[in-house]
Amino acid sequence: ARDIVRGNAKLNLAFVANLFNNHPALDPSDEETLRAFADLLDFDSEGTREERAYRFWLQNLGFEVNNLYGDVKDGILLLKAFDKIAPGSVDWKRVTMSPRMVFQKGENCNYAVSIGKSLKFSLVGIDGADIAQGNRKLILALVWQMMRYHLVASIKKLSQGGRDITDAEILAWANGKVRS
Repeated sequence: ARDIVRGNAKLNLAFVANLFNNHPALDPSDEETLRAFADLLDFDSEGTREERAYRFWLQNLGFEVNNLYGDVKDGILLLKAFDKIAPGSVDWKRVTMSPRMVFQKGENCNYAVSIGKSLKFSLVGIDGADIAQGNRKLILALVWQMMRYHLVASIKKLSQGGRDITDAEILAWANGKVRS
């Protein structure tokens, strides 16, 4: 049961394999498609797995993201993502849409961090200057919490009656799937 929480790679792989075996919804891929996907998984050339996962998530939301750390430095991408995952959370009158000076970028990033705090993200020790300066660890921390918020909101929509889903329930569900 604790293996999922600790991140046992083999167990997580078995879980995903079981999921795809029991719920296949994809057509079989041809060799050319498989080679194209194998090229996408060349993590050494384009950043860490975490960074790529978050970049793919943002791209899935409809944003053009080539370099996560560089693309969030002005705060605009983060604010657009917040507006997408929590509609109405951004007051666009407070945003400098084409920030040219460092302090304007810092203001946008500070605003993004304050929105995160209003959504109950754990952002202790993170401020806009960290984002604007490209602090990789803190950017990943913020974007992880944004992605988590979005995924939990999506699960909540799918739940019975739209009730809140707790971490314990998600973990119990995942453990139940691994056991069966």
